[in-house]
Amino acid sequence: MDNKHINFVKKIEYRTCPDILVGNDKEFWFSKKERIKHKNELNIFDSLKTRKKDELIIVIILESPHISEFSTKREDDFFDDKILANPALGKTGNNLQKYFTHNNLNNLIEKSIHDLHKYKKYKVILMNSIQYQCSLGCNPKKYRDHNWIQYWFSQGKEEFLERLQIYNPDIIFNLCTKGNHQDENNNAFFKKNNCKTVINGKYINYCVGKKSKSYNKKYNH
Repeated sequence: MDNKHINFVKKIEYRTCPDILVGNDKEFWFSKKERIKHKNELNIFDSLKTRKKDELIIVIILESPHISEFSTKREDDFFDDKILANPALGKTGNNLQKYFTHNNLNNLIEKSIHDLHKYKKYKVILMNSIQYQCSLGCNPKKYRDHNWIQYWFSQGKEEFLERLQIYNPDIIFNLCTKGNHQDENNNAFFKKNNCKTVINGKYINYCVGKKSKSYNKKYNH
């Protein structure tokens, strides 16, 4: 990437928001309320160890964590000493809980998989393409897209691919938006290199090849 195009507006927030398991067969825990009930089932690697041959892995990709995804130390907080960050605990998680149902999932992929029911089990993983807080906790229009693009081209791409290859998904839902940076809407570089475009256009196909089916849906706006 040509550094003349963009630099970090402010130093990126290097608190990691880990990828997690958010669904097992017909049961999903996207919202904070449901996530609390399944706090002991979030670890992806424990789940991958027991993966069966007839079990699908479905991955949902978001841009980067914002505010609700990190501990606030309130008494009614989702977090504890073991869980300090979790993806999509705000509006996005609530929308996924409402709309990402088994029936909707089956309808979305039936043309490619033909019948989801023939697979006895499936697991759903929720991941951020970049695990750090690119927004710095401010309005996403201010810093998020600039920092996301800068980190992606410096090292984020490789980190993303490494995680995706470990998960080895059968189906990918890319829910990244195209961004809403207010200062660069007419900049050709930003139009070409937004979150959704760079992930869709090259890196998902590079990682999973013909095996995986990729879908683009919007649950976060």
